[in-house]
Amino acid sequence: MAKFHSANNLPATGGAAMFIVKTTLVSAGWVVTRSGDGLALFSSSGDIITTGASGAGGLGNTNAWFEIRDASTRVAFTFQLITTTTWRVKYTESGAFAAGTPGISQTGTATDQQVLYGAGTEAAPTGTQMLHTDNTYRFHVVANSTAQTGSGTFPFWFGGSISGTGVVASFFGLDGMFNGTYHSLDQAPRVIVTWYVATGPVTAGWHLTTTDTAFYARAWVLYGLGGATFKRFAMSGYFAATTGTGAAEFGGLTSTANSDLNQSPYAAEDQPLPLLIVRPSHNGTLPGPKGFCADFKVTTILARAYPTTILNSTNAYVYYGGLLVLWPENVAPTL
Repeated sequence: MAKFHSANNLPATGGAAMFIVKTTLVSAGWVVTRSGDGLALFSSSGDIITTGASGAGGLGNTNAWFEIRDASTRVAFTFQLITTTTWRVKYTESGAFAAGTPGISQTGTATDQQVLYGAGTEAAPTGTQMLHTDNTYRFHVVANSTAQTGSGTFPFWFGGSISGTGVVASFFGLDGMFNGTYHSLDQAPRVIVTWYVATGPVTAGWHLTTTDTAFYARAWVLYGLGGATFKRFAMSGYFAATTGTGAAEFGGLTSTANSDLNQSPYAAEDQPLPLLIVRPSHNGTLPGPKGFCADFKVTTILARAYPTTILNSTNAYVYYGGLLVLWPENVAPTL
């Protein structure tokens, strides 16, 4: 496993923040396949975005965008600036947005594309808030350059923790299902976790609630098969009993007073546990488990939060809004 990272940044603008995402992913083996600067420059086969600022070749211009795919051409994303804090972000399992009429300020399309942030159309895109107010957040990007066994996913995450407080307002992450925990017919064994909540993510909405509208995890069900649907999933904690929808739950994704798994008896630290991705039966169609995340973990002591890290010299994780996510070794997170 090789981590590529850029942590503790204080970007002046959203364009500058997402330029860090682009360069870090490229370092980890991702490829920018198309891009436009929203002004005059466009490439149908490469990257013309050379800066996070505004102006020629800049990602800071309205409707500037880039398309990026992983090293095995398995998945691709487009990130398009609408305003400095609002973005339109799309995801495809086909490895490219090869259709449509991409141009200076317009992304391509894919038949299976899913809009993760924003709305509108390619010709008239609109955005929703993905990043916090400019120059107020520490920005972190971590990407793994090694494909996960089984799913073939190249996991990464980025997010902004509000400077001076450590509140984790934004998160965007891709992770694959741990090999052997997902169904053999699953052709898209991965999950995307996103949130923007100015005061930090509401942990009570992550697990087995009666509605899935607050769930931050999204993934395909029956991809490549009949009835394929892109659904929201609960990031479930673990249950000590079968009664209740939270009171008997323990693990870091609930605010219940008796929810702690506590630290490992072998060391004064949490023991990272796999994050279960599941659609409860009371949340509508196509219920059932997706699998366990390979890299994203669940916290076992709720009181711990960013900027605390564990296993900092080998295989480091950082506490991030109810999750334990990959963190660069021997790097201290900055408030």
